[in-house]
Amino acid sequence: MKWRSLAWCFAACLGAVPAFATELGKGVEEVQRCMDHNLPEHSSRQAVLLERRDRAGNERRLEATVWWKRDENDRSSLLARVDAPPDERGTGFLMIESEEGVELFSYLPELGRVRRVTSRSASTFLGTDLSYEDLEELRTVASRARVERLPDATLGGRPVYVLSGTPDPGSKSAYERVVSQVDRETCVALHTSLQGAGDRVLKELVVEFSDVEKQGERWLPRKVRFRNLASDSETRLTLVKVEFEVDIPDRLFTQGELAKGN
Repeated sequence: MKWRSLAWCFAACLGAVPAFATELGKGVEEVQRCMDHNLPEHSSRQAVLLERRDRAGNERRLEATVWWKRDENDRSSLLARVDAPPDERGTGFLMIESEEGVELFSYLPELGRVRRVTSRSASTFLGTDLSYEDLEELRTVASRARVERLPDATLGGRPVYVLSGTPDPGSKSAYERVVSQVDRETCVALHTSLQGAGDRVLKELVVEFSDVEKQGERWLPRKVRFRNLASDSETRLTLVKVEFEVDIPDRLFTQGELAKGN
């Protein structure tokens, strides 16, 4: 599965499952299989709207297109590119998974060059409340040190699975735990918290069940809120359009294509 959860963070289940799993507790695979059913098999193209509001009430709005593709080795690539507003058109972000690991790149038209970034980079994804570390933390159950299934619970009156992920002590992560509450009926993560010391929630992803829709055989949220409790800001992601199993050329996921902007 690997990067399908990350790709789908823009379209269906951002924060679906805690990442970095090398050891799975009892019952976790059952939940993961349930969630996998909502994910695209080979490729997807998504039109998304990103709206950020800061503590002072200032708002920033971006329209973007996200392409994702998985190869025959189950390795994924993702490209996100800003379409509007005009002064930010062409800004892009590229993720490439290879045998050696994951590479991240960003492109800003005003700089005119591609820049390699890491999960510890101070900048954020397209200027939203999502840091590159957040994307890494939310990346999949495939690389976290341990994920365990906690007792089932209810959230907003709906029965949910509860998964808790703990990063490897050597990862130098800003988070000590990531907890996801997954709706039992639709297998969509309705709430994910990124927690620091003492289980203090630093950031959270929230999906209202009223925003969960069925498209074909898949359930997906049309809206996701990502809240940064420390800065009292939030980014709202709206899925405008999604297409599954589309024909996407491999050349799209290269630094050369990223540098072309729009």
